[in-house]
Amino acid sequence: MTTMPTTAGLAEQTRARYPDDEGYVERDGVSVFYEVYGEGEPTILLLPTWSIMHSRCWKMQIPYLARHFRVLTFDGRGNGKSDRPAEPAAYVEQEYADDAVAVLDATGTERAVLVSLSRGAERSLLLGAGHPERIDGMVFIAPALPMAPAMPRARAAQEFDERREAHSGWEKWNRHYWLEHWRSCFGSESKRADGSATDTCWERERAVRACAHDRNRGRKRAQTGAPVERLLIDPSLA
Repeated sequence: MTTMPTTAGLAEQTRARYPDDEGYVERDGVSVFYEVYGEGEPTILLLPTWSIMHSRCWKMQIPYLARHFRVLTFDGRGNGKSDRPAEPAAYVEQEYADDAVAVLDATGTERAVLVSLSRGAERSLLLGAGHPERIDGMVFIAPALPMAPAMPRARAAQEFDERREAHSGWEKWNRHYWLEHWRSCFGSESKRADGSATDTCWERERAVRACAHDRNRGRKRAQTGAPVERLLIDPSLA
């Protein structure tokens, strides 16, 4: 394992919190980029969430956590500033867990609380099973964890694209169902304070703007019957 420090603070200028330290750790020929924020105990390790996401997906959590704890992040192999090995075997989940251990070693971290989102849950569990002495705790956010043999990827893609006469349970994980029932799938239905549903994109957009303007005005609008919405996903705009 080889550690290669870099110069922190020279990244993009839009960060709410810059890293106090950063560097690369090399394991089995693959360089993994990491960042360190804050100080104190415990150390929190924010794990890569999925193969297509780099560590900046945690950018909203890092500034707050770094005011209270020491925080570690790293770009999972295949993304961000980390290397992109060509062999498919280099991306099995155990490799991400082993990279996390290498980051702990490179940063002089004896123990950490693991925080995972989505597929990061499997990486947390693999790390904890292999190195329980390094773990102070685990936090799982919307864990995506295969507990049974996974469907072959080709078959999963085929079932996602094929048309069905009816959809129930996991059969709703289907592109045609999503397009036809996007309101119920993605929570885009909104309601006024009196319980009646909104009908137009204009009303939904106005709701988003009202809530985003500021907290007090958002409350006033809700009390006077303006629609309130968390998120609008409109497939017609894709």
